[in-house]
Amino acid sequence: MRCERLCRHRLPPGAIALAAIAWLSAVTLAQAGGTSLDDRDEMIDSGPSIFGWARTVASLAPLAEARVTAESKLAPTSLVTRTDQDGAFRFSGLGDDFPLDAIEVSCAKDGFRMIDIVVRRLSKDPRIPLEVECVMEHT
Repeated sequence: MRCERLCRHRLPPGAIALAAIAWLSAVTLAQAGGTSLDDRDEMIDSGPSIFGWARTVASLAPLAEARVTAESKLAPTSLVTRTDQDGAFRFSGLGDDFPLDAIEVSCAKDGFRMIDIVVRRLSKDPRIPLEVECVMEHT
C-alpha cells in the first residue's frame, strides 16, 4: 500500500508525542477542577490556583467528600473546599493573600488520616496552578 497524501506532510520527530502530552495536561487541569478548557485562561488571569486529588494509600482510589484546607502563611486566612466524587478539588483565583510559595494545604476526612501530601510546582510562573495530591489512610 502506497502512502500518497499523508506522506507528503511529515511531522518532525516527537511532534505527535509532544501534542499528546500537551493535550493530556490540558485535560488533567480541566478534569481536576471541573472547568472547561475555555475557562483555563480565565483561571490564570484571576490569580493563583491550586488543584489536586485526595486518594487512599491502599489502592489510590479517589476519596470523595474529603475536606481540603488551603492556609496562607502570610495572612490569617484559610479557604476550605470538599473533594468531588472523583476525589478532585480546586481553589481558583486565590488573590494576593495566597502566593503559591506561601500556602499550606491539608486534607481531612472522618475515619482517615493524612499520611502524605505531594505538591508539584508545574512552573515557576506564579500564574500556573499548583498540583496537590493528598494521600490518606483508613484509621
